[in-house]
Amino acid sequence: LTNYTYSFRVSPIILNFTPDKPSNTQTMTLINEKDVSLPVEVSVFTREIDSKGEETRVPSEDFLVFPQQLILKPKERRNIRFTWKGKSNLDQEKSYRFLVHQVPIKVQKKKKNQRNAKVAIDFFFNYMAAGFVTPVDAQPNLSVSKIIRINKKKLKFILKNTGNTHAYLRDYEIYLESANLTGNLKKQRKLESESIQKVLAGINILANSSREIELTIPAKTISGEPRLKFSRRK
Repeated sequence: LTNYTYSFRVSPIILNFTPDKPSNTQTMTLINEKDVSLPVEVSVFTREIDSKGEETRVPSEDFLVFPQQLILKPKERRNIRFTWKGKSNLDQEKSYRFLVHQVPIKVQKKKKNQRNAKVAIDFFFNYMAAGFVTPVDAQPNLSVSKIIRINKKKLKFILKNTGNTHAYLRDYEIYLESANLTGNLKKQRKLESESIQKVLAGINILANSSREIELTIPAKTISGEPRLKFSRRK
């Protein structure tokens, strides 16, 4: 299987659009790294992510894709053009997935204990790129709610993005604030352990959505009533 894993590549894996010209068209490059021709197709899906991080995709015709089907010749590079066909005055960012998928390759594999018998196996190679159609001057807006102290080391909370564009948590710093019984702020501490950053780095909260997050924090760090604050890196 290793010999087939990297039969082709795509670049970039994130395409950013504005709903009006001239940035409503973007280009993706497909690169065939093999010595054989590869038939490839491109599909477009809308994208939603629920509070558990589960992604839902629905086929979409919001983009003109050209070419949508092609054959990559050996070692060839080809450009795919994506043009937004939707509204030019969006209030909120729309999120998409661009699936670049290869027509199956037939590989003959011998069965055990049968020297001459072979069975055909299909290998599929898919790349799932991200697309965002973002209004001009759109901004994310993160806020924390429903903090639950699971135990001495763990906090679970809901992080809401009420802004009109997505937010990658790798672009944010997180602070733990402790309050006394009267609600006054006692102290603030930046959380920057490798384990915490690893959890946050893979999270993307889409516009007008939320995510349930659980973090393990050093026990001595949590005192009083915990509060969390996310601040965008400058």
